[in-house]
Amino acid sequence: MRQRQHGTVSCYQRGPIVGRPSPKGCRCRECASAWSVYNKQLVRRRRRGELIDPLIDAAEAREHLLYLQSRGVGDSWIETATGLSRPTIDRVRNGRNQRIRPSTAQAIMRLGLRNCPHAKLEPGPTRQRIADLKRAGWTQEQVRAVVGDWRKTKGGYVTVRMAERIEELWRKEAS
Repeated sequence: MRQRQHGTVSCYQRGPIVGRPSPKGCRCRECASAWSVYNKQLVRRRRRGELIDPLIDAAEAREHLLYLQSRGVGDSWIETATGLSRPTIDRVRNGRNQRIRPSTAQAIMRLGLRNCPHAKLEPGPTRQRIADLKRAGWTQEQVRAVVGDWRKTKGGYVTVRMAERIEELWRKEAS
């Protein structure tokens, strides 16, 4: 089980164990000190008139997460690629967090299908490139030897990794 590092604001607010929030958080000396420093910095920034990360609507990020999920991108991949925790991803996707920080929204929106090699794409363009290769004289066995068995699609879809391999071969043939 993952644990938060003591002496951080996150540990003070949510407790040391990730995924099991404590109602009071952690009140050890290190965490209380981190909270105190954080609040002092926050007060100073407000006095200077700085904007403190206003929360924004999470609808766009939620829709993007649902789209990625529909294309076979799992939580563990999203967690790794964005740096967000699974509970945060889950709360945004399920609508429990209606408003989120801009940095959270940016991390989610930055993640596209091309960043996820196992995500599912529509097969149309890839099949067209394969047809072009066959017209250029490539046999099915030659294509399979270079890019793998492209016919093993997931429910009528082609993975990003496979589409990129076929596109690379298609570009080499075209040049």
